[in-house]
Amino acid sequence: MLTVRGLVAGYGRVPAISDIDLDVGAGELVAIIGSNGAGKSTLLRTISGLISATAGSVRFDDVEITNRRPDRIVAAGLVHCPEGRHVFQGLSVRDNLRVAGGATRSQQHEDEVFTLFPVLGERLSQLAGSLSGGEQQMLAIGRTLMASPKLVMLDEPSLGLAPLLVEQVLKVAARIRDTGRTVLLVEQNAELALDVADRAYVLERGRITNSGAANELAGSRAIREAYLGG
Repeated sequence: MLTVRGLVAGYGRVPAISDIDLDVGAGELVAIIGSNGAGKSTLLRTISGLISATAGSVRFDDVEITNRRPDRIVAAGLVHCPEGRHVFQGLSVRDNLRVAGGATRSQQHEDEVFTLFPVLGERLSQLAGSLSGGEQQMLAIGRTLMASPKLVMLDEPSLGLAPLLVEQVLKVAARIRDTGRTVLLVEQNAELALDVADRAYVLERGRITNSGAANELAGSRAIREAYLGG
């Protein structure tokens, strides 16, 4: 579903990611793990058109989308849930979902969100800014699903959450995959990411240094020592 070849991008003359090759098959949950500053978020922002690639290509559903406008990439079915829980603080939960759904909004999409996150269905009239951090992350993910994506890119969904909520949020990523959607997950919590993913890539200093089945990477001594606490 997603094919990235030789991708290079950054914020100045020095690239933040270089020569990235990556594949995500339909129905997979693929994780990208790595330390802070490795280029994980930059990679997602480049795929979704928020940052221009200086070399390489991105193909989605066998169509070239490199450096397309972000709104056209969303319309094609590739939707990015960015790091940082960017919800509309002054709008209600209901209106956050409706703004995101636009013309594609349907009761079916709302029902999917409330099945994943029942608490949002109980807080439809509550302002998003008054929700807890975990509830805002749920809303951010739910808002992504309102666009009816084929592929969901989740950028650090566990960032800043309590340990119990981290596990819940990453299990939601697996449940989204289990509904038939494809998921590309960027996550600093490598242990939990590898626990829910089918395959994974390791990103270090802007380059892919390892990849494979998630369970094989979790059993790798080098990966355990670098990312899983030995």
